[in-house]
Amino acid sequence: MKREYSSFEYKKALLHFSKYGRGNKILLCFHGYGQSNKDFNTFQEALKDKYTVYTFDLFYHGESFWHEKEKPLRKEFWYELVNAFLNTYHIQNFSIAGFSMGGKFTLPIVKYFSERIEKIILIAPDGVKLNFWYRLATGFSLTRALLRTIVVKPNLYLSLIKLFSVLKLVPSSTAKFANSQMITRQQRRRVYYSWVVFRLLKVNVKETAKLINSCNIPLIVFLGSYDKLITENSVEPLLKHTINHKKIILECGHTYLIQAVADYDKNTNIV
Repeated sequence: MKREYSSFEYKKALLHFSKYGRGNKILLCFHGYGQSNKDFNTFQEALKDKYTVYTFDLFYHGESFWHEKEKPLRKEFWYELVNAFLNTYHIQNFSIAGFSMGGKFTLPIVKYFSERIEKIILIAPDGVKLNFWYRLATGFSLTRALLRTIVVKPNLYLSLIKLFSVLKLVPSSTAKFANSQMITRQQRRRVYYSWVVFRLLKVNVKETAKLINSCNIPLIVFLGSYDKLITENSVEPLLKHTINHKKIILECGHTYLIQAVADYDKNTNIV
């Protein structure tokens, strides 16, 4: 099936995206850290007859562009951008899916478009329960300056992460994942800008759950049984306040979850 690629610009912010499928329903997909819209390719075969799917490159990933350098992306601007996109492409009702970091972009959409959302699919989502280290690194000007220094002086980071691992302040799996994303200067820049610019994309979990309940939006949360990055504990603050939800545990780690969800849907048609 033909896959279309395009870009949407709003006030100098550029979102690159792909479109595929021939279904009457609309699904907007947001990928994880270090990925691009192409990482949702595995959804194409499974969902092509049910949905018309739009998969986006997040800022600092793929071909999307954030125009404000280190200025944080605020939820209000994200609403304006998404609303402009929906109006441009004449989309009324739609479903949303977010994997890992993409959850931080998916959840704020609920606040502004709850009455138009048909289904929410969260795949090991970030953004429900904020990680302590993330809050520390991005919550203060001093720690953000330290994070910026790491971009050009990675030995400082390597020394710190080694110390934290020895002291068991961070799990070895988390340290291993972090190290894999900090090898090159380009990777370190992406870590810095993604953490700093996206730091205000946090939601009030109880308020979000209340909107999901009041609009009776089906919520499906997929987790990996071997995933050490996003666990059941990470999503519990949202699930314990939502009524119409399903939690599905698949036998895989964090990296392979999108593929696992696509395979699971072929047999269950749950998405």
